[in-house]
This record gives sequence, structure tokens and C-alpha cells, in this order.
Amino acid sequence: MDACKGLGATLLLGALLGPGSALADATTISAKLAGGQAETALDLAEQALASDPGNSELRFLKARALAQAGNTDAAINLFGELAREYPDHPEPANNLAVLYSRQNDYEQARRWLEAAMETHPAYATAHRNLGDVYTALAAVAYSKALDPEGRPEDLGVQLEMVSSFDGRREAASRTQVVDAPAPTPEPALSPGEQAPASTPAPDALPDDEPDAAATADAAPDEADTDTQAAIRASVQAWARAWSDQDVAAYLNSYAADFRPADGRSRAAWADNRRERVAAPGRIRVGIDDFRITLLDDATAEVSFRQHYQSDTYEDRVRKTLLMARTDDGWQILRETDEPL
Repeated sequence: MDACKGLGATLLLGALLGPGSALADATTISAKLAGGQAETALDLAEQALASDPGNSELRFLKARALAQAGNTDAAINLFGELAREYPDHPEPANNLAVLYSRQNDYEQARRWLEAAMETHPAYATAHRNLGDVYTALAAVAYSKALDPEGRPEDLGVQLEMVSSFDGRREAASRTQVVDAPAPTPEPALSPGEQAPASTPAPDALPDDEPDAAATADAAPDEADTDTQAAIRASVQAWARAWSDQDVAAYLNSYAADFRPADGRSRAAWADNRRERVAAPGRIRVGIDDFRITLLDDATAEVSFRQHYQSDTYEDRVRKTLLMARTDDGWQILRETDEPL
């Protein structure tokens, strides 16, 4: 009788996994997750881990299945174990950030994303997620300033979860980091100078503003070099528009889905910027130490030192822009800065 029961269990497991398979492999479990079958995926992962308990990919998939099934605490525990055991893998840390953000714990999400980027600074998914987390943190701080006793609210932040334990390889293959070998200050524009009618082509940049792509130690190919030059030219046009107090051109440097860091709507932010850009008697904006990180074919992170000076105020910050390729050229999606 017991032998019959054992045979029946074996046949049932074989029917679940398909012919020729004793235990579910990672591909089978991933397919179940993609099809929204979280409970089935979890069962298959646990069965597979019973035979191979140390398999990191299976443990990663089990954590995904737990998260998809709504068992967030257990998923956090398992992703946390993987993050501590494999600190050189950004995927568990990224997914921990996703789960913490769902609990509105954006500070924990920030910490895990920054941990992921310590080992893989150009990891595209973590870059995008961190920009959204910074925006959420700014919104939370703004809300607390208005109502210190208010309860945290769900900001609707949707971070991107990584599906594979070794997903960083795909991200790395799409990513190029370009650093200018030495900071070359770009002159701040005087109020009397005129901005060009359109964004200059890479070979038409002023002689005293060397193209970062041309001076980089190694550009991977001509297409990437052209992309870097186009991004740099867009940022220079943004700085010129700001210096010239050309409000329309300045605002056009920002994408339609730009998210202000303080949590305001884009419309409210634009109204504020119109007033701030137009009000001073003069503005001078200079940028140097320019760096470009190509995250993929359509997004890039740009970092530089910015010196702002008007007739009433002056500051120096490290500015970071997340930029996207749009129908109107390279435009700004996110904007953050840190005082120098």
C-alpha cells in the first residue's frame, strides 16, 4: 500500500513537471512566475530545493514566488539572505528595495539600491529605481514639512523587480560609462551672449568646450560616440537657456514625464521654474567635470559640477540628470543635486 502511494506521488510530480524531468528547473519555475502562477512556482521551487538546497538561482526564484504570492516578509528574508551571501550580485538588493518600497519604506529601499550600485555602479535597473526612490523620499519630506504628524501615504511608486539572479550580465552588456579624463571648466555665459537657434551638432561645439566623447579614453563605437556628443550638446543647450533666461527653451529641456524631486506635479513645478528663471536681473550657469553613463539605448545618467550665480544668489552643486531619448531629442527625466 505504501509503495502504491509512493508511486502515485512520483507520477503526480512527473505530470506537474513534464516528461523527462524529475524536478522543476529554473526555466520551468520562471515560466510559471511569468504566467502569474505564483503558488505553483513556489511549490516547484520548494521541491527543487529539497534536492539542491544551496542553489542560489532556485532560492532567488522562490523569493520571487513568495513576493508574487503576497508573502512579502518571507520574500524579504530570503532576498536578504541572498544579498548578504552574494554581495557582488546586485539583483537580491534591487528586489529588496522593490519590496520595501511597496511597504512605503523608501529609506530602506534607498539603502539597498545604493548597496547594489556599490558593486555595479552602472546597473541600469538600480539606476532607474533609485531615481524613483529619491523622488519618493523628497515627496515624503515635503509632506512631513506640511504635516509633521501625518501618516505615510502610498505614493504609488512602482519599482522594477529583476527576474533572474544573474540579470546583471544583460545590463552590463548594454551599459557604457564614459568619464572625461580631466575636468575642463565650461565658461559661464554672460547675459549679453545669445544662445544658438538650435542645439549645435557635435562638430560645431565651441573650441573652448571639448567634446567629452572625443576626449574619453575609449569610446566603444561610433554610435556610442555620437550618442554621448548629442547628450552633452543637449545639456549645454539647457545651461545656455537657463543663463539666457529663455524660459521656453529651458522648460523644453525636460521630458513630458519629468518627475520633480519635491513631489509636486510637473505643472506646479513648471510654474515655479518660470518665475525663478525669469525673475533675477541676470543669471550665469557654468558646468564642468562632465560625466556620462549610458544605461541603455534610450537612457543615460549625466553628472557634472554646476556653478549658479545670479544678482541675488550663488551656489555650487554636483548635479545629476537622468536623461531619455525622446522625439524632441535628449530630455531630462529626473534631476537631483548635492551641495559641494
